[in-house]
Amino acid sequence: AATAQSELLRVRIPGPPVGKGRPRVPRQGRAYTPKTTREWERKAATLIAAAWHGKPLQVPLNVAVIAVKARPKAFRKGYPDRLLRCTTPDEDNTAKAGRDALRKAGVYTDDCYVVSGDGSGSWYAAEGELPSVEIIVSVVLGMPWATGDGPRPALTTSPAQTP
Repeated sequence: AATAQSELLRVRIPGPPVGKGRPRVPRQGRAYTPKTTREWERKAATLIAAAWHGKPLQVPLNVAVIAVKARPKAFRKGYPDRLLRCTTPDEDNTAKAGRDALRKAGVYTDDCYVVSGDGSGSWYAAEGELPSVEIIVSVVLGMPWATGDGPRPALTTSPAQTP
C-alpha cells in the first residue's frame, strides 16, 4: 500500500556531494570522522538549521538525499539531462552524511525516525547545472508505527499542520 507524505523541509547544499567517510582510528585508539566529512556536515547543518524553524521531529520520516556531481567534460554535449552516476561517493554514503547533518541541525533527535529514503539518488548534473546536494524531509502519513514504548496510531496530518 502506498503511503502519503507531507513535505516539511527542502534545502539545497551547494557544492560537490561528500560521502560519509569511514571513521579513522589512529594508534592512540580514539576514532574520528575524516576532516572532509566533518566540514561538509558542518556546512550542511548550518544551512539546514537556517531553513528549519521547528522543534526536533519524533515521527516516521522519509529523507530523500539527491546528490548531483559535476558532469565530466568527456560526456557528449548532446544529452542535456541528468545522468545516473555509479561512482564515488555512492548514494548510501552521501545519504548518511545528509542524515547526520539533519540530526546536527536539530531536525530530528535520532535517525531511527528515518524509515525511508524514497527519492534518493546519485546523478551527474544536467548541462549548465551546478553540483549540489538536495535534502527533502517528509512525514510518512497513513501507516501505524512504533517506538520502544510500543505501537502508535497512523499519522493522518503532518506535525507542521497541527496547531
